[in-house]
Amino acid sequence: MRQDKQHIQNFKTLFTQAFKNEWKAISSDRTVVSVFVSMGLLLLVGYSLIYGEEVVHDVPIAIIDQDNSRSSREFINMVELNQSAKIIRGFTTLEDAKPDFYANKVYGLLVVPKNFEKDLLTNRQTIVSIYSDASNFVLYRAVQGAVVTAQGYYNGGIKVKRAIASGDSVAAVSPISLISTSLFNPSAGYGIYLVPTIASLALQLIILLAIGILGGDSNIKWITAIEQHVIKPGGSMPILFGRACLYLVIFLVIFPIQYGLIFSYFSFPMRASLGAVYIFNLPYIISLVFLGIFISTFFKRSEDAILFLSVLVIPSLVLTGLTYPYEGFVLSYKYLSELLPSTSGTRGMIKLTQMGASFEEIKLEWAKLWVLSLFYFILTVLRIRFKARKYGSSKKFRNPESSTIVK
Repeated sequence: MRQDKQHIQNFKTLFTQAFKNEWKAISSDRTVVSVFVSMGLLLLVGYSLIYGEEVVHDVPIAIIDQDNSRSSREFINMVELNQSAKIIRGFTTLEDAKPDFYANKVYGLLVVPKNFEKDLLTNRQTIVSIYSDASNFVLYRAVQGAVVTAQGYYNGGIKVKRAIASGDSVAAVSPISLISTSLFNPSAGYGIYLVPTIASLALQLIILLAIGILGGDSNIKWITAIEQHVIKPGGSMPILFGRACLYLVIFLVIFPIQYGLIFSYFSFPMRASLGAVYIFNLPYIISLVFLGIFISTFFKRSEDAILFLSVLVIPSLVLTGLTYPYEGFVLSYKYLSELLPSTSGTRGMIKLTQMGASFEEIKLEWAKLWVLSLFYFILTVLRIRFKARKYGSSKKFRNPESSTIVK
């Protein structure tokens, strides 16, 4: 019984010491503080400002009206009614408009053919041509969307007129009426699509970079503490959990600012409570802390650890499915993506905050994060034990209270 109490007391002591040492290391390092502020808050504000408009407006489209009839002008005016389009007139041929297109003065070319009105009046199909820059997906979608929407309304108007003229009902001409409802992102805006994902990805970036900055063997005290206590049974556990607990406390402050103030100010949907956000991110943060410690132990200099962890940003971004749908990944990439906490973390947070999912509906992502937490915890402990055996903690390291690590 006395021995059990002693173990508990040792656990509390090491846990508290690790928590305090980590806080001192973070608060005394301006670089780490700037990572939390810039990545956690300023990055999200920056993206929100950029994509706050949600959709692009007034994308210039050059008009080449070869028919110059009342019908062609009606069709062009219908395109101009779309808020995404800004009609630029004054071109007579496609060749005249090409220089402005290649100079990015216009992003689309709309060609209304000769005999446009005549073909419509004689019940013959006419072909309107649209050329747009597909290298910029956002502008391409705006140009195509404006023209296709105008085409749909214009065709519908012609069908209704013909039905009335022939004595038919509108239902006979168009038996199926479509009602389209955009769920979770009513404006189909890029900001609502991107910013919540960036907020979740920023969590991984912040923790990994912070640990990378603090993780070089050449100048960081907590590595010393881990190396000295890991040779004792369970000695590394309170130190690792003490560090993880500190990051949980830090994000207790950051989350209300991110999902409360910033989301509210820029009118991004928030369909979950802060309590649900805290609970879901509990294993997400823990798994990231253990992953960061595990990776940082492979580098002797914090600069090398930072460089490697920074390289993970782009793969993490791609493997979340932000740039390309996850369902389109080959099987090997799907398995690879599951090794990164950001994959399940981002997917679960999108379902929770943007789709209003219940915890029952995101229990798979939550469970995966707990599995990753255990997986990276085991890897970290094994890695530290390996280093302790290889280098000999009693000879290679000084007391953890010292600020210098002896080689």
